[in-house]
Order: sequence, then C-alpha cells, then structure tokens
Amino acid sequence: MHSMTDATFNVLNTLSRFTQGFNDGPKDLVQAGEGQEFWLHDGPALRNLKELKHALDNITEEQFAYHVTDSKNDFAAWVRGVLQDADCADELDRCKTILSTRRVLIKFLRNYK
Repeated sequence: MHSMTDATFNVLNTLSRFTQGFNDGPKDLVQAGEGQEFWLHDGPALRNLKELKHALDNITEEQFAYHVTDSKNDFAAWVRGVLQDADCADELDRCKTILSTRRVLIKFLRNYK
C-alpha cells in the first residue's frame, strides 16, 4: 500500500514530465563543438540546424544522396548525436528527399531562438 506522500510524489512527477517543454519558450540553438561539425560532402562544415537548413537550400542531388540512402541518414545521426534533438532526428530519419528534409528543419527551427 502506498502512502499519501508516495501518491503525491507520483502525481507531481508525472505532471512535471507531461508539462516539460510546454512553457519553456524557444531554446537556444545548439552549436556543434570543435571537431563535431557536420562536413557536407564537397561542401562546408555545418555547426547548427540553421546552417544545415541553409546548406539544403543549395545542395545538389549528388551531395544529398551521399548523406541519405535507404540504409542511412547522416543528417539525422548528426542531429541526434551532436545537436541532441532526438525528435528532429526521428523525423529526419524518415526523409528521403531534399524537400522533405528542409520541411522538417523549418518545422524544428521554430523551437529555437
């Protein structure tokens, strides 16, 4: 049998997890550290989601195909591992075109300052 204190703690803990992120406002844009930049094939080093979105505005199909195949998505892996945005990375993982990748980045950039 749980005490009132345990029940209160469980409710508060659940509520805290449920509301996390709702009132936090825009987050600071995460910058890749030294040596963690994303090196676009035949292109520049990228340090954050804004730079990735800008690069995708000008990327060639060949560059994109180098990073995104049926078995890998380098963009999603970098966003997950370096920029620590798992939700964005999950959506990027499903993208197979430049356009769909850009749309996901535009959507998630709204969460950042």
